[in-house]
This record gives sequence, structure tokens and C-alpha cells, in this order.
Amino acid sequence: MTRMIGPALVATLLLAACGTSNSTADPGAEPGTLHLGIVQGQDFTHALPARIAEAQGIFAKHGLKVEIVDFSAGSDLVKAIVGGTVQAGEVTGLDVVAAAASGIDLKAFYGTASATPMAVIVKDRSPIRALPDLKGKKVGISKFGSLTDFTVKLIAQKTGATDIKPVPLGAPSANTAALAKGDVDAIILPVEFAYALQAAGTPVTAIRIADLTTDSQFGTLAAPGAWLDANQNEQVTALTEAYAEAITYLQAHEPESVQLAVSKLGMKPAVATQAYQELSKDFTPTGKINTAGLAAYAESLPGLKLAQKVPTEQQYYDPKFTAK
Repeated sequence: MTRMIGPALVATLLLAACGTSNSTADPGAEPGTLHLGIVQGQDFTHALPARIAEAQGIFAKHGLKVEIVDFSAGSDLVKAIVGGTVQAGEVTGLDVVAAAASGIDLKAFYGTASATPMAVIVKDRSPIRALPDLKGKKVGISKFGSLTDFTVKLIAQKTGATDIKPVPLGAPSANTAALAKGDVDAIILPVEFAYALQAAGTPVTAIRIADLTTDSQFGTLAAPGAWLDANQNEQVTALTEAYAEAITYLQAHEPESVQLAVSKLGMKPAVATQAYQELSKDFTPTGKINTAGLAAYAESLPGLKLAQKVPTEQQYYDPKFTAK
């Protein structure tokens, strides 16, 4: 699951400002449409609030015409934001600070989910029963410098599980296949992937990492600082109000939210129900941003070889719209 950008992409991203983009937004959309990118279009945590706001008419209620644009990687979404075909995006905190460290004008302005949904997934018969048991084990990740790589380093730091051997495998399907064949001892993916494997008849256990630290800011709305300043009293405020209402609705309406996860995110009903019951509490309708969580991502960048310097909070966070 590739959710972020790296310094090698900076030149490409800057070229995007001249008009190139991987966005699927309709260039013929009527004026006034806000194109909202979702870093993982089928991901429960990233995608469900926007889909609820769309389905329940919440965007329209707040005077917004929103086109949701699905992406499969943070690099593609950031490129589209830089190019202007997407005005704002639902991204990870790591995406935001990595972009800022690369000199890209991208700032978090509303927190959508604080706790990370990431989990260590192992076979049911694995001797790995707790995070410290990962010491010396082979763990599948998407790629070096990714959110999954960050997660491995966080586990090692917080539990003393040294000598974890991260194995870059790419897409989630490659990770789950490697786990099934025994090529790795564990994989790191959002917890709903464990539910999907269980529903498909593969006996696995998921160990969530959310309790490792209170300093987490997994999901955020982010946009260029210049766009935020220019649209503060119009689209930005309306977007934060719509998200607050959508998340409040999500947390109060399980059946409707589960059905939407089935119809829009392609989840099986049992998987959507499990994901809702595990993850819905982690959404933040107030939009409060845990700046310590963003700082933890920022401070990890040199170790992940994604930046030489740690960006300042002013570079990646705009406090005008929500309280810390």
C-alpha cells in the first residue's frame, strides 16, 4: 500500500504545476466544482467520510459542488494537487510532511482520523502473538520510505523488537500472497485487509498498532497554503463543516455506513461491518489535529531517507480552521 511521496518525485511534482497530472478529474466539469482527491479510493478510513457526505447530500447542503477523485498512491494525489486539477485531498499525515520537506506547498488543515488503522497481520498459527514477537522476523511492507516502513520503525522503537527485517513487496495483493506462501512472517496493512482475508477463508490474526503511541495523525485534509488563504471564507470552511457533519453521521448510523462501504468501497458486508465496528470510533468530527503526531512523521523523514531535514510545523500545518 503506497501512500506517500519521496524526494525522487519532487521534479515530477514541480513539472505537474505546469499542467501535467495523474488525476481522473473531468476537465469539463462546471466552474465552481471542488475536486477532492482521496489517497486510497477504496480505503475505509480515507474514503468513507467523503462518500457519506456525497450520498447524504451534505456537500450540497453546505453549498459545495464536489467531485471525488480516487487515487491509489499519495504521489499521484500530491502531483494532482500541485498541478491544480485537484484542489484538496484526504491524505496521510506522512504524505503532508514528506511533501513539505520536498519544498511542496501542502498543508494539513483538518484532521479526519487520528489513530492509524494499520495492523500487523499474521497467520493464526504463527508464534507472533504480540508486537515484541516481531524481533528478527521478516515483515512485508509496500516499499522502503512508505507508511508501512514507518510503521516497522515505530514498532521497533516502541517495543524493542529490534532486527525486524522489512521486505518490500509492493501492492497489498503481493503482501497477502507472500504471507500465504510463508515468504514473510507478517505483513503490515490496514486492519480491514485482515477481515477480507478471514472472509475469504484464510485464517489470520491482526494486531493493531494504534495503542503504541498517542502521538498520531493518520488522516488529514490537506491543500496548498495559497489555496487555503484564497478560499478561507468560501470552500475551505464549507468543506470542514461538511466533513464534521459527515463524520458525525457516520458514527451515529452503522447500517447506512456499512451499506455505503459495500456499495462504494467494494467491501463484503461482513468485512464492512467489522471495519465499521473497529474503526468508526477513530474518526474525529471536530477536525482537531494532533500536531505531535504530524511532528512524529516529520522527524522520521531523515531515517526513512525521504528528506535531509525535518520540516517545520509552519511548513505542513495551517491552524486557522481547527484547534490543536
